[in-house]
Amino acid sequence: MTTHKIAEALSHQAKASDMLGSPFTSVLLNKAAENFSAQGIVHNILHDWPDEPVASALALRFAGALNWLRLTDRAPELTPLYPPHWQGDDGVWWREIETVVQEHAEDIRAFIRKPIQTNEIGRSAPLLLGFLDVAKRFGLVLRMFELGASGGLNLYWDRFRYEMGNATWGDTQTQVLLSPKWKGADPVLDVTPTVISRAGCDISPVDYADDRQARRTLAFIWPDQPERVARFTSAVGLFRNDPVTIEKADAADWLERVVTAPVEGAATIVYHSVVWQYFSEHTQVRISRLMEDVGARATERSPLAWVRLEPEDPKAIPDVRVTLWPSGETQRLAWAHPHGTSIEYGPVSL
Repeated sequence: MTTHKIAEALSHQAKASDMLGSPFTSVLLNKAAENFSAQGIVHNILHDWPDEPVASALALRFAGALNWLRLTDRAPELTPLYPPHWQGDDGVWWREIETVVQEHAEDIRAFIRKPIQTNEIGRSAPLLLGFLDVAKRFGLVLRMFELGASGGLNLYWDRFRYEMGNATWGDTQTQVLLSPKWKGADPVLDVTPTVISRAGCDISPVDYADDRQARRTLAFIWPDQPERVARFTSAVGLFRNDPVTIEKADAADWLERVVTAPVEGAATIVYHSVVWQYFSEHTQVRISRLMEDVGARATERSPLAWVRLEPEDPKAIPDVRVTLWPSGETQRLAWAHPHGTSIEYGPVSL
């Protein structure tokens, strides 16, 4: 891997983090890029990275490693350098960060070798639009199957509370409130479906019963976004009260095994969010063919739905698309921030 590509990947993610509302992560990664280009300690750690750095999210792995050192008290000296204490780069701040990186170089190398894993709860807000659209369209109970589910927190979508424009939906007693910035007409959230089963798969699933695994996922949440941290922590509590098993499997392998045919009296929903780009082209083709094959056998009493929050390409804004069978029709319901923090609603047939 050329070092030029690694420096670019750090700078690219710094810009993206700023656009996505994390100035701290932006400054951190810009300084890391400068240090890398100057052959500093960041270069020593990352220069021999074997994979494509953008596709493998190397910059996020590096930022996550530092946050993990802080969260696990391996480097308590990072606490005053991080939000809410951080006041910007004052010329001394990065030198103190650099010292920590030097002292914990082997810890950082070990951390970044493991796959990046996130479980963004906010994505349930745009996905909800698709789920309720399916429920209202068919009036049936729901079977939920999530691809790339991480630890499965978004499988608990019906146990969250939502404020969408002037409309509300969900559990009034929950501690997980999703209130994205809203643009467009208010959605009609006048159906409360029953979920009869929920299952998920991931190539590297997280078990939130394990504090170490929970902290590793938490490390990838940007520390200057406390509302995301709070949502994640509350959702982990839901998991621990009623755990769901996420199977370690390739998405196509798993889906071919668990969704073999429509089920009479239930709507089968396959869904995923901001994960499609990480599947191989072969896996994408297999999933698409399976949905078409199973959809060809769907009926109004045994429908199939494919709900996804995905960008058309890695640099695009994600949109919410729903394909329903037996009709095979696809509708785009909204555009959404990758973390679900803002939604532009406007259903249109595709």
